[in-house]
Amino acid sequence: MARPIWSGTLSFGLLNAPVSLMSAERSVDLHFRMLDSRSKMPIRYERVNADWPGRTGEWLKFKRLESDEFAVVGYTRAKGQRQGSGSLLLGRPSPRGGWNYAARVGARFSAAQLSDIASRLAVCARRKPTVHVDTIDPLLRDAQWVAPRDVIEVYYRGLGGHGLLRQPSLKTLRPDKSPGDLRDLDRRELPPSATTTTMKKIKGKKQGAVAITHPERIVFPDMGITKHDVAEYYAFVMDWFLPGVVDRPVSVLRCPEGLKADCFFQKHMIEGLKHVGSAFLQEESGAKRVYLYPTGPESIIELVQFGAMEFHCWGATIEAPECATQIVLDLDPAEDVAWSRVIAAARLTRRLLQRLSLQSFVRTTGGKGLHVVLPLRPAVPWETAKAFARSFATAMAEAHPDEFVAVASKAKRMGRIYIDYLRNSRGATSIASYSLRARPGAPVSVPLRWEELGRLTSASAFNIRTLRKRLGRLRGDPWEGFDAVVQGLTHITSPLAR
Repeated sequence: MARPIWSGTLSFGLLNAPVSLMSAERSVDLHFRMLDSRSKMPIRYERVNADWPGRTGEWLKFKRLESDEFAVVGYTRAKGQRQGSGSLLLGRPSPRGGWNYAARVGARFSAAQLSDIASRLAVCARRKPTVHVDTIDPLLRDAQWVAPRDVIEVYYRGLGGHGLLRQPSLKTLRPDKSPGDLRDLDRRELPPSATTTTMKKIKGKKQGAVAITHPERIVFPDMGITKHDVAEYYAFVMDWFLPGVVDRPVSVLRCPEGLKADCFFQKHMIEGLKHVGSAFLQEESGAKRVYLYPTGPESIIELVQFGAMEFHCWGATIEAPECATQIVLDLDPAEDVAWSRVIAAARLTRRLLQRLSLQSFVRTTGGKGLHVVLPLRPAVPWETAKAFARSFATAMAEAHPDEFVAVASKAKRMGRIYIDYLRNSRGATSIASYSLRARPGAPVSVPLRWEELGRLTSASAFNIRTLRKRLGRLRGDPWEGFDAVVQGLTHITSPLAR
């Protein structure tokens, strides 16, 4: 009898089984199946007579490997040197009828297979999903969808968030099967809503049935802040945050994979959003596009689910997009400007506005500067709002040329504060109060009382963690009366009339 070269145990979750490995003339592929199908634990093999614990040369690990058949429901376009298609999008039969999204797979395809598949699918491709949109991976972008016709078999290593396949790779094409064959009743059921966190109640506030997938994903690496933490933050500040963005067109900065990857702005409606409002708005080109806007708390949490970090809103509402309800003067200092000068600039701006009988409010941006905000009630046409903001900024720069500049040229901003008035035109946005910023440290844009300004150390003094303490200490809204202010611009003939 051959002598074993290894003796040890295979661990399947809590179950251990003795095993011996024998020498062989040729390598043999070993396929291990989980003895307990409910376990998510990987299989490990350890030498019995090992004198030390831990993953060393005496410790081996075998990851769970499964295979199954799925329908092809779409593809992504090829990038870089890849030809044909990028990845195939897979679907599985849904208990409610139709198809659920399962994964995208691009590994182990030959160049010939990619070329053949791309040429066949491109003929019938469309932008509208052929699967239930609430099952689609939020990270999926620029997908082309097709009606299920082809079947492939893939390897995968268990299920991840939202029940999606982990590390799928092609096993083989199945021309002998049709999508209808996948609806057999004896097929294994996949666990529902795998590792999905539903934000139904946070701090006693019901947020509806918006699910947060991949809640454990680290989105602020420097602080260990997760996607769940971001959703929890917005739920916590919802009563403070929502009034500033509800029923306003917004542009959200999406970072689906966190700050370690690319972020991008989204202002137009996309597939899969069910709790967010949409409105046709005319753009500068004359064309009309569908813009998104929050209608309530579920809109915010759903946008966070889609990777939203920052919320930038119009100075107008959906009901009256042609009229400004506020003016934002953005005091943006150059890198070499001391913080004390930024505070002094905000106070000077306030005094000059008071000379014009205009009441203003101040907030941090979560970046480098401050916003001085003027509520307008009744709202005024955008042409009037922009003309005033431009004239006011220009007059300040001319009166104090060593302190301010009203042009965006970085060469002219050295040692000075740029008064950005360009946020006051139709379609322009500014960061919303209480919005997170997608920057290291997870800073927040925070409204202040004017009396607090002198105690502030920087424009990013508050972050996702410290703002909770501030809100807990507040006895009232720092911007109390903002919505009750009645003021306009018709009485002003010269921005700095003396």
